[in-house]
Amino acid sequence: MMGAYVAGSDPVVDLAMARRADMTGFIAQPRQQLVDYNMARAQLIEGFGA
Repeated sequence: MMGAYVAGSDPVVDLAMARRADMTGFIAQPRQQLVDYNMARAQLIEGFGA
């Protein structure tokens, strides 16, 4: 059932919801902006853990 989630019932979901803006900001880059694979990987690990 959509919209029935209660904050605090799943810490993983709570974290994902809190970090949603960070995640979408990371993947939303202009087409012309080239990012090296190793740099992108390091930024993901630094920002989101691995």
